[in-house]
Amino acid sequence: MRKLLALFLLFAVLLVCGTVMAWNTPSNNDLAYDIYDTVINGIVQGPIGFAAGVGMIAFGAYLVAARSLIFQGIAPILAGVALIKADSIVQTLGFIV
Repeated sequence: MRKLLALFLLFAVLLVCGTVMAWNTPSNNDLAYDIYDTVINGIVQGPIGFAAGVGMIAFGAYLVAARSLIFQGIAPILAGVALIKADSIVQTLGFIV
């Protein structure tokens, strides 16, 4: 009974949802552009984000290879790949960056 109610609520929420809107990059004269530029362009897509992504992949590989913790090693590997390819993933999902 609970599963049926949960399924009904899920479909009700999906029917009520509005249109999906893309998130746009702030323009140069916006208040939040400096924060966006520092966080996204300087950190996530810059050398810090790349190094963090490679570090997560290496840590996941260490967990899988050296400690035989396969399921615990999958999450850092996927997170590292997602961090390195964050701009491609965001564009693929339909956001405008």
